[in-house]
Amino acid sequence: MRILRIAATFLAFAAFSLVSVLLGAVVAPLLHLVIRRPRTRVLCLRRLVRRLFRLFLACLGFTGVLRSGIQDGDLIGGIRGAVVAVNHPTLLDYVLMISCMDEHTAVVYKSSLAGGFMGRIIRSLDYVSSDDLGDCGRHLEEGDSILIFPEGSRSRGRELKFTRGAAQVAVRHHVPVHVLCLRCDSPGYLGSGFFSLRLPDRTPRLELGHVCVLDPRSYGPRDDGDPARPGILARRLTADMERVCIAALGDGPLDGGTEARGTAGRDDEFNTAERR
Repeated sequence: MRILRIAATFLAFAAFSLVSVLLGAVVAPLLHLVIRRPRTRVLCLRRLVRRLFRLFLACLGFTGVLRSGIQDGDLIGGIRGAVVAVNHPTLLDYVLMISCMDEHTAVVYKSSLAGGFMGRIIRSLDYVSSDDLGDCGRHLEEGDSILIFPEGSRSRGRELKFTRGAAQVAVRHHVPVHVLCLRCDSPGYLGSGFFSLRLPDRTPRLELGHVCVLDPRSYGPRDDGDPARPGILARRLTADMERVCIAALGDGPLDGGTEARGTAGRDDEFNTAERR
């Protein structure tokens, strides 16, 4: 059985790479010829990628490579015009996120990915470079949400360290931050490299859930009348993002269920927490 799972892992990621090449080399140029309006073309390609990711995850589950679950799926899928911040434990986080979010989602990517066929896909999807977060304003005005992995690289256990990029975008454009949490019940699996042959004894599970909404406007001015500069607000917001995500990572074991859990109690708790 383990050998079959290793073979299935090889085949799954080989198929993923092949489809990525076809998207960049064939599908994106064809859409450019068929659909003249740039915005319509972008949304069409994002919708196609979302459906392909759903199919890919279904195949991973069927073959026993990886099972995934989404809590609060309707809430996550309906996010628009906001910043979405989520931790980054595995290589497949982006795939799971895009599979359940609206096509109006622009992803912040590392500039190192801008070359080759991956660069062509990224440009066709009209994503945001980490070197030019100023472009987020245009996307937010168009109704997009901005998906950011604030750690910048993959997580190491529950010791999260967020950069301030997500908070800075939220503060600058006065939009809320939806904090999401990804949990994998096999720590280290797909945490580095393209894939790992050191498969866990059982099929790993990756689970996504909505934690809370943080509004940057609630962080100032303080009671002492200090209006708080944008940099200070971003620092406070980033600290709270880290705190609530770490708390969610410790919120009991994964139960394998796909039913949405209520978040109202957690939202109230996190949003009324004492500001520093």
